[in-house]
Formats: sequence, C-alpha cells, structure tokens
Amino acid sequence: MALDPCGKFHCILVPNEPTKKCERYWDNLNKAAEELGGWFGDSDGDFCDIMFYRIAEKKEAEE
Repeated sequence: MALDPCGKFHCILVPNEPTKKCERYWDNLNKAAEELGGWFGDSDGDFCDIMFYRIAEKKEAEE
C-alpha cells in the first residue's frame, strides 16, 4: 500500500489504479534514487512509511 501524490492509497485489495501522474512521480523518484546510489522501500516499523536507503561507504583507516 502506498499514498501517492494524487492522494489515493493503492493496495492489492482496492481496485483503484494509479494515475499517470502517480506513475510519473514514482518513476522520477526511483530514477533520482538510483542516481544517488540508493533505493526507496518501506520501513520495518510501518509498511506505509517510505524510506530512502543507501549503503554507506566504508572509509579506510588513516595511518
């Protein structure tokens, strides 16, 4: 389930299709996330939360 910019909840049990506006929004959001080296997903606590994830780079210890 997700709340889109069009203000609708889309889930498997409710037959309301996402609008083209919502599809463009999520496509652009996912493209931006990929450019930043990350992705969007839900949180562990609440599946309605939308989180941006990115793997942190490990810095080498200075000698």
